[in-house]
Amino acid sequence: MVQVKGTLIAAKRQYVLQHHGLDALRKVLAQLKDRETAKRLESVVLKSAWYPFDLWIDLTQTIDRVVGYGDGRLLRPMAKQTADDDLSSVYKVYFKQMQPMHVFDQAAQLWSGYYNSGSLQITKLGPTSVEMEIVGFGSPNWVHCESALGWAERSVQLAGTKDVQTEHIECRGRGGSRCRMRVSWKQ
Repeated sequence: MVQVKGTLIAAKRQYVLQHHGLDALRKVLAQLKDRETAKRLESVVLKSAWYPFDLWIDLTQTIDRVVGYGDGRLLRPMAKQTADDDLSSVYKVYFKQMQPMHVFDQAAQLWSGYYNSGSLQITKLGPTSVEMEIVGFGSPNWVHCESALGWAERSVQLAGTKDVQTEHIECRGRGGSRCRMRVSWKQ
């Protein structure tokens, strides 16, 4: 079973609280498929624990539906918030001094700290462009790819780049043979 680290669940919870409030969080949790876990998530998320990937997908899609329009437009903003939360404090200073390519190297190395399946492969396309591919992930889902792309976009912005452009090229969760995304920027 594919699992995600609790930090990813906590980030979704924090997004709703910060942008929409406690009542919205309660509405989201009330619509989750796993009722027992939903009750626990109202009060606490153990960031160091592992949670089912399906719960993370359900939570992400439910947030998009309840506080958005259910069309996926909130996926990247939620992921950007995760990057802001992940890369704040100690890491914020570190990231500001990083070159964007190093951000992607670090993301690929940190993958297993967030997911117990697959890997993130980075291919440098030029001095200001990369292709990301999620390889061997046990439960491909376009929500996951869009979230990874939003996190990457914000992470590169935090490294001091401008005019970041992203493209979701292909997704196994939507019938593609691979999960590929492209990120480019200006220094």
